[in-house]
Amino acid sequence: MLGFHNLSINRRLVEKLEIGAIIIWLVYFQSVKVPPPFTSSFFNSLSYPLAAALLALHWKRIFYVATRDIILLLFLGVAFASIFWTVNLSATIEANRGLLRTFLLGAYLAACFDLKEQMKILAWVFGISLVLSLICALAIPSYGIGEN
Repeated sequence: MLGFHNLSINRRLVEKLEIGAIIIWLVYFQSVKVPPPFTSSFFNSLSYPLAAALLALHWKRIFYVATRDIILLLFLGVAFASIFWTVNLSATIEANRGLLRTFLLGAYLAACFDLKEQMKILAWVFGISLVLSLICALAIPSYGIGEN
């Protein structure tokens, strides 16, 4: 009996960690500038093990959802095939890796969360972005002013 109770607590903890990781990942995808200890390359390198962990948890459902839209798969195929005719190979490969991460995140969200849960996650993401933007505007007012 005690083992089943711990299992349900662990499952809820994993679900909360999943949602927290997704929120952080989505905030990062919005190009939020982070302070120097956490550079853009830090979040890029962190996104690969995060994606792998999320995929490992629900790979069957994600694979099913990811293969339902043939046109989307064709667009992905064209994007990945573009490495054969690109002028700037390194930029194209980097963009394709970002495209793959975004595609997998979308497939994960579609496979693991219903529409109501997706809206809650997006509300959290936009709320966090709003608060960070307000804090930045109040703390560093000259940051958002461009020069002519």
